[in-house]
Amino acid sequence: MQGPFLLGTIRNPVPASADSWETKHGLIRDQKYRVVNAFVDADGDSHDVGEEWIFICGMFSKFDNEIIVCIRREIDGDWKIPLIWNSQSQQKIIENFEKYVVKASVARME
Repeated sequence: MQGPFLLGTIRNPVPASADSWETKHGLIRDQKYRVVNAFVDADGDSHDVGEEWIFICGMFSKFDNEIIVCIRREIDGDWKIPLIWNSQSQQKIIENFEKYVVKASVARME
């Protein structure tokens, strides 16, 4: 996990497209989410069940084959959660993100 960055410094002025990763997984910008199945990101940081944050946006780096999940934690600012899209890394998480993170208002263990 990379950060913290000053609160409000991470922004993506481009709206999510109909075929973007965040749209395909039902993520809505500026909504609060909760981790319901723990996972480890590309930097080796754990995201434990119950962790909550506000989703800012998802970005894809085709050069690194990486999804960067941009989030805001009210207690300490903006962060980037890198996920590498290959079978030895976080491919399962990237392709099933809605099984790991859900809207906080409907969050429950699966």
